[in-house]
Amino acid sequence: MRLFQYLTLVVALSLVSCAVEVAAEEDLGQGYSHEGKYILFEGKRIDQEGKRDIDHFSKAVGRQLTLCSEVDAASFQVLSEEYTKDKDKVYYKWISPGRFWVVELPEADATSFEVLGFNLARDKKNVWWYGKVQSGVDAATVELVRDGFVWKDVQSVWYQHNTIVGADARTFLHIGSGYYMDKTNVYWGPDPIEGADLATFKVLGDSFVAVDRNMVYRSGERLPQMDPGTCKFILHDPYGYQVISDNNGVYLNKLKFLHAVPNNFKMIDNLTGRGGKYMFLIDTYHSTPVTVYWEEGQLVTETVLYERRTAKPLAIVKAEVSGDKLENITFSPPPGQVADNEIPDWQVKVFKRADLVKRMKAAGELLK
Repeated sequence: MRLFQYLTLVVALSLVSCAVEVAAEEDLGQGYSHEGKYILFEGKRIDQEGKRDIDHFSKAVGRQLTLCSEVDAASFQVLSEEYTKDKDKVYYKWISPGRFWVVELPEADATSFEVLGFNLARDKKNVWWYGKVQSGVDAATVELVRDGFVWKDVQSVWYQHNTIVGADARTFLHIGSGYYMDKTNVYWGPDPIEGADLATFKVLGDSFVAVDRNMVYRSGERLPQMDPGTCKFILHDPYGYQVISDNNGVYLNKLKFLHAVPNNFKMIDNLTGRGGKYMFLIDTYHSTPVTVYWEEGQLVTETVLYERRTAKPLAIVKAEVSGDKLENITFSPPPGQVADNEIPDWQVKVFKRADLVKRMKAAGELLK
């Protein structure tokens, strides 16, 4: 009987030990865990990691940082990827590949501290962005306009930590992608778009492209070569390029696909379009539109070479796709021009890249 009681006690103690061990490894979220009286991030104590170089890191950041200490593990809360707190203090985590520093925010009030969005937080007195108090922002009325980018209070609007001069906080709102509007202006990011018509302005597919009754815009830039009345959204890719059309053609960003007809153009994936006897490739190396087609039994490819800064057409380049390379490369003036322009060598080298030629060949096979 005593042996049975002893074994029962051993089992009970083992269960208690396991329970304590499980509790000690409690996952708090966002990479944090609770182990006894310590808090860990990705398995390392937050009050120890970065201790050796916190002064050096402070100089790199440009302000004095104090590594967290005496963290109260029992009351520790993970508020977001960046912000945490316990019953007494608020903390901000700086991170770089393979390294992190969890520092104290000495001015923060732990009781009232709350996270509003990516890197944006407030308490009863102050507003923080990337762990730094933002001067002149009213904590009582601050609100997100677009998470990670724009916020406002009752009087002003901020694009990250810079004030948007002249913006009307009461009417300022996000209308899609990087576009904003108030009672007076349309904005791309923090910059007003000169001449934009507020009554008819709209963003196409939450992309970088927008139109009003007078103009087509991309990233706030005016594109007078396109017709706003017939402009249509086709594709917005996370890499940052757009495909749109109007009654005059199909465009990659603001560059035109040769031979593309709007009414039969269709994207078959994010990098490839088709229309009639033509295939259209998006070369993401410099967001260049490339056309591929068969001509008298020979697979050929064409594109327009552009002056990179102004997007001025320089020449049409045409070549035969032969095996794994381009041959018989020729140049002709771009549409509407008769004179030859100087062609930078690097643009031709980009057009002849092996990976792009491989895609040209695959497009030709689809056309057979």
